[in-house]
Amino acid sequence: MINGKLLRASATDCDISLKTSFRWRHRFLLLPATMWAILLVGIVEANETLFVYSEKGNCILERKPRKRGMKVKKRGCAKEYWVSVLIVIDRGKYTYEAIIPSVSTESPNKEL
Repeated sequence: MINGKLLRASATDCDISLKTSFRWRHRFLLLPATMWAILLVGIVEANETLFVYSEKGNCILERKPRKRGMKVKKRGCAKEYWVSVLIVIDRGKYTYEAIIPSVSTESPNKEL
């Protein structure tokens, strides 16, 4: 996976079956999501990233559906369109992510 090989090539190199290669790939991809940092030490870097709010896949939407080419109602980073995510990493490569419901100086302390 690190070298960008296909499943069949990876299975051949590791001398395992294609089914095992497929199962291992999904286990390895899920692993970083479960390994959150409990304690960050040393030099810590934090960044707030904005992602567009999406309800893709939901049958019941909390807002009116947007169509392609629609004009936005508010300029800039309106609350209804963006979700703030705080990403923190230390020099030991331990990371922590949290969705920030409201952006203020107190909210990151409540999340952590």
